[in-house]
Amino acid sequence: MHFNKILNGLLHNDEVIIKSLYAKNQQILIKWIKKNNGNEEDVSDIIQDALLIILRKSKEENLQLTCTFSTYLISICKHLWFQELRRRKKIIPSEINQYENLANDNVDASDQARYNLYVQILQSLEADERQLLEFYNQKKPIEEIMHLLGFRNKQAVADKKKNCLKKLRKKLLSCEAYKEFRVEILDNY
Repeated sequence: MHFNKILNGLLHNDEVIIKSLYAKNQQILIKWIKKNNGNEEDVSDIIQDALLIILRKSKEENLQLTCTFSTYLISICKHLWFQELRRRKKIIPSEINQYENLANDNVDASDQARYNLYVQILQSLEADERQLLEFYNQKKPIEEIMHLLGFRNKQAVADKKKNCLKKLRKKLLSCEAYKEFRVEILDNY
């Protein structure tokens, strides 16, 4: 479905378009939110909030997408879910905290898009992989990480970290949007 048709459907509260957006994205988000300390009931609220944000942004600015509508919607849903987790005082990846200022409305679109891409790629990792990277980012001692995550020895922790970073790097380098950002950055210097 074309972006303008979706926006027009949202503006006019078109039930068919709204239901199709839920149907297309709900299962992906249910799976992802369940992996991230949530349940199925959380998904509808998150999608609704994300659609309202998109609707508001489309009214306030000339919103142009460089990705599919579903990708944009899912990245907003993931960001909203992190905010909800903060409210619930659950695990908050510090990688997300580093980009906290990007949630402000005065950030340019390319920074916001990069942020959404990084969040999406980071969240595509398994929950235990994200947790391991979070602990390393918090500079927790390897012995503590070993005990917290149930590893048998320090080498297993180090190997898992290496594999997580390798997986993260591979996902990032294979992402078309990331390749476009790299070209954009190189063109600016």
